[in-house]
Formats: sequence, C-alpha cells, structure tokens
Amino acid sequence: MMFWHIVKKEALTNILNLRFTIGAMLCFLVMIVSMVVSERDYQNRFHTYKERTKLQNQALDSHANINDIGGLIITKLKSPSALSIFAKGFDENIEIESLDMDSISLLYQNFDPLFVISTLLSLMAILFSYDTISTEKEGRTLPLVLSNSLRRNTLFLSKWLGGMLTISIMIFLPSFLTGLIILVLGTKINLESQHWYAILFIVIFSILYLSIFYCIGVFISILALNSFRSILISLFFWAFFILISPTLSSYISTKVYKISSPDIIDHQLAQLEKERQGEIQRALRPYYISNVKMPESEIHKLAGIEKIKKKYSKKRSEIVTNYKRKTKYQVKITKWVSSILSPIPSFIYLVTEISSTGLDSVEEYNKQKDSFDNIFWSYVKRKYAGQLRKNPNFSVNDRLDLSDRPFFTFKNKKLSERISSNYPFIFILFFYFPLFLILSNFVIQKADVR
Repeated sequence: MMFWHIVKKEALTNILNLRFTIGAMLCFLVMIVSMVVSERDYQNRFHTYKERTKLQNQALDSHANINDIGGLIITKLKSPSALSIFAKGFDENIEIESLDMDSISLLYQNFDPLFVISTLLSLMAILFSYDTISTEKEGRTLPLVLSNSLRRNTLFLSKWLGGMLTISIMIFLPSFLTGLIILVLGTKINLESQHWYAILFIVIFSILYLSIFYCIGVFISILALNSFRSILISLFFWAFFILISPTLSSYISTKVYKISSPDIIDHQLAQLEKERQGEIQRALRPYYISNVKMPESEIHKLAGIEKIKKKYSKKRSEIVTNYKRKTKYQVKITKWVSSILSPIPSFIYLVTEISSTGLDSVEEYNKQKDSFDNIFWSYVKRKYAGQLRKNPNFSVNDRLDLSDRPFFTFKNKKLSERISSNYPFIFILFFYFPLFLILSNFVIQKADVR
C-alpha cells in the first residue's frame, strides 16, 4: 500500500510542477510538428520516386541502346518506406559503400519523431529525475520517510515508477498518439497492419529507452549531495550519451580498423579506367589505320575488345568489392562500439530497422539491387545477341526493344525478421535498464541519509 501511495505522490508532484506544464507543451508541439514535417518529406520523396521511375521507363522504352542504357538507369531508385515518417534513417537510398564513419551521425540528424524521442524526451527524463532523491536529502525528509519501516529499495522503485508514469503516460504517449491521429485523419498515408505492429514496437522500445534515462537521473540523484550537483552530473551523462559517444565511437573504429578513403578509391578507379581506354585504343589503332571495311562489331571481336573489357571489369570489381567489404566491417565495428558506449545508438539502430530505414535495410537493398542488375544486364546481352543474329550490321548505337524487360521491386524483410536480426541491440537496451536499476538499488542501500 505504501509503495503505490508513493507512486501516486511522485506522479502528482511531477504533474503539479511547472516543468511538467512546460515540458508537456513543448513535447506536444515538437512531436506533432516533427510528424507533419516528416509526412510532407515522405510525400515529396514518394512523388520524386514516381517521377524518376516514369522518366526512366520512358527513356528505356524510347531510345535505349547498348551505349546509353547505363546512363539511362537511375541506380538509387527505391520506394520510400511509410514508416520513414517516424524514423527517416537512410531512406533516401544512401549506398552503404558511400558512407564514411562520420556519416553514421546522419541517423541522429533527421528531424523526425525518433529525433524527438532520442534527444528531447531523454533530456526531459533527466530533468524530471535529477532531484528525485536529492530533494528529499536537502529537505531532510528522507530520514523521516525511511523511519516508517519503509525499505530503501521500495522508496527508489516507487519514485522511479511514479516518474516514468509521468513521462510515458502523461507526456510521451499523448503527444505521440495525437500526432499519429493527425497523420491518419489529415493525410493520405495508408498504414497497413504490419505498419501498426511496427509502430507498437517503436512505442514499446521508446518507453524502455526513456526508462533508462530516468533511471540514470535517479541514480545520480542518490549519489549527489544536492540537486545542483545532480543536475550538472546528469546533464554531463546526457551530453556524453547523445553528443559525444557517436563521434567517439567513429574515432575508435577508424583507429581499430583503417581503410582507404573514398577519394583514394575514386582515384584508383579513374586511373584504371584511363588504362582501360588506352589499351582499347591501342588494340583498335591498326584496324583504323588500315581502314578495314567491316562491321564495327567484327572489328571489336578481332581486336579482342571484349576480353580487354572483361579484364578491367574484373579489376574494377575487385577494388569495389574489397572496399565494400572493408566499409561494411568498419560500419559494423562502429555500431558495436557506439552501442556499448551509449544506449542511444542501440535504440536508433533498432527503431530505424523496424522502420525499414536502417543500415541493414540499406545493405539488403543493395544486395537485391546487385542481384537485379545481373539479371537485367544478362537480359540486355541476350537481346543484343539476338539482334546481331538477325542483323549482323546491328551496332551498339542502334535502339534495342526492351519492352519485355524485368522490373526491379525491393522486397523488404518481414517485421519479425527485422526485429530478430537486431536482438543484440534489444539485449543492450535491456542490459542498460537493469544495470542502472541494480546500481541505484545498491547505492541507496549504502547511502548515508542522516
């Protein structure tokens, strides 16, 4: 009975405080604005995707030939995820091999509900919890409270629960649900059942994430001698987790595992292309000098141009594949280092993957796109070979009929698969939460309350 009495008292104290009014109003405003802005951004990206798809299909239908097909295909072409409204992540089709380690911070810079939860609401959890115990110390009411046969861990848990009810039920959920209702009723967004399940998981993990920060604030409130020191230390922890750890983890990963910069790779590829063009010109020069009268395709065959192209294509593929492999490994190191240093990367990686906008989704997209490219170019080669059989004078500049070509459709993983593949980050969040609960319980048991 005493436990629930303290829970109600803590929640009521928070609600009657001026910071609750200011925090709730600010959260409502920012959350709703972030959803509206994200929805408009999604609509713009979806419209752009439709237009680019239409233009690409028109170009391939009207004037596709072997020389121009590569330039007509838009490589970064994927329908944006409807869940990117809540966590944009890398939904603008940034290819994982083009990311340097500083680009990981892009996940933190989108103004969307994920940003509001991970920064504003986590700060609010700190500001609501930093004086949970320290105020009792300063008012000398803590010894009086504990003198009534109230166990210290009961006091801590009841105050933590009362504060979390305030943050989650009175601030986070109302603002999030209000924004969601505005999206459903006021926009053309069509959310399917899988989207609603994903949103439910986002809400659950958001509450778990906020619980960690509230617990950190209570933990520091127990340790600090007064509320002023508590707020300073709490804000330092928040700043380290939110602002410092992403940069620090990127720095550590680049020192642990070094790779060549994108500029060096671009220079190597440019030099390789220059060598390829030079070798092709040298192979064709005797035929052009002697003014041989035969089809261009026959000249290329006699000069061994196809063999030269395959040789340099293999070299280019080796450079690109090696760079992709090393980049993916370095990104993986960064993910793990950042997740160990702070709970926010695990939360952001988890929510973006649930929203189909995370790094794993980018990798899955690139994998499917590479597979489709092989299918598409095999199709083009068959079409070209068929035209050559019909007409030996058919050149690489003549139009190919691609009306029966295959079309690329990105098939994302199921929600259950996206969640199961990110169990480590769920585990890290569940590790941080009991860690600070246990530490807080241990410290309050040893604290001098006189």
